[in-house]
Amino acid sequence: MYLKRAFENPALTQQMLYFDPFYGVKRPDGKPETRTQGLEDRPGISITEDGKVRVLYYAPNASSVAIVGIGGSMEGSFPLQKMEDGSGYWETYLENITPGFHYHTYSVDGVETLNPIAPVGYGCGQAINYFEMPDPLFTDYYCKDVPHGSIRMEQYFSSVTGKMRACWVYTPAGYDGGDERYPVLYLQHGGGENECGWIWQGKIHYILDNLIAEGRSQKMLVVMNSGYAHVQQEDGSYTSLPMDEVIAKDCIPFIDAKFRTKAQREYRCAAGLSMGASHARNMAFYHRDLFASLAMFSCGAGFAIKGKDIMGIPYDFSDVFSTPAEYNASMLQTFITCGEQDPRHVFTKPQVEELRSLGYNVQYTSFPGYHEWDVWRKSAAALLPLLFAW
Repeated sequence: MYLKRAFENPALTQQMLYFDPFYGVKRPDGKPETRTQGLEDRPGISITEDGKVRVLYYAPNASSVAIVGIGGSMEGSFPLQKMEDGSGYWETYLENITPGFHYHTYSVDGVETLNPIAPVGYGCGQAINYFEMPDPLFTDYYCKDVPHGSIRMEQYFSSVTGKMRACWVYTPAGYDGGDERYPVLYLQHGGGENECGWIWQGKIHYILDNLIAEGRSQKMLVVMNSGYAHVQQEDGSYTSLPMDEVIAKDCIPFIDAKFRTKAQREYRCAAGLSMGASHARNMAFYHRDLFASLAMFSCGAGFAIKGKDIMGIPYDFSDVFSTPAEYNASMLQTFITCGEQDPRHVFTKPQVEELRSLGYNVQYTSFPGYHEWDVWRKSAAALLPLLFAW
């Protein structure tokens, strides 16, 4: 019964097209059914009370259909069987799927495709299906009956790229109509995703709503930018420019001018996952006049002081780590996380532990899981109580 109730929570079923979706089905003649015809029992993805994942796909003329995991917590391809009721639907039940967020694709006669009656998001560089397996031990990202903040899309001109850009801004409940000023978390997505990722997949707004309501987090703004700063050249190719420059030179002045922010460095944190973790590191360490806190989730380079960034450009932050005393005086919070089944965990944890042994105020926290959203949601929920309480 818990699984059924949990799966009905909007945080697990909503997507960019719906808040409370109804995944209608088609009749054998191919015409769409309507919601009033009693077809609520046929969504593309549903969770049974005994913990199985029921998968449906409409392909009346196909000879084979399979649901395909993309790795991590959902490996392999799972064939569907054509239903014998003449509906044109294929069906399977997946067992032993771990709790969390699961990107996946579908293969119809060997061709990768979407399932139009299952949730659709943007990840892995494409429109892609996903489903959620409820986790009874972690509900901070659920949509609960608490005061909710707002999410706004803002546009600003970038002097770095020479183009208009968009960012999404979370403001906490009570922002409108008040005069209070707020700290700001600049939060970046990972590679293959976009500036909506922390909303649709990460549920950062629900996490903050819940933690604020429970007194576990300070109120803050969250600013989410696209992690791609591409400029097209005359030959049609694209050059990638540093994201930290876009944030520092263009986004922060825009946000501070339009929103009631606390504009001191002590009240800004740079954070991100995977590719966005590299962005966050560069934001914090190249722009120490702007940021006093850093959080990196599942970074490809771990927490290396020297190396190459995501564009292959060498970096060396030895000056930032000149002495533990200087680092600790400058950086109020440094929070590093990774999934314990993520290959990055193997080298990230020792990197942080070595710095800690030398007296640097850096923190490492790991969570069971892979390079996936369930780890990053928990990372965010663990980070937020640590921020801006000074």
